[in-house]
Amino acid sequence: MQKHNFKACKIEWWHYTLADEPYKDQYFNFDIEKNYDSIK
Repeated sequence: MQKHNFKACKIEWWHYTLADEPYKDQYFNFDIEKNYDSIK
């Protein structure tokens, strides 16, 4: 991950954030649904 400009979170070994994140203070919520028809 670090090779691709992500940096590790020191308190969570599995959590990475993008270095120079353009939306640092913005959170995005979106629905996730299983819809295989859309990828055909």
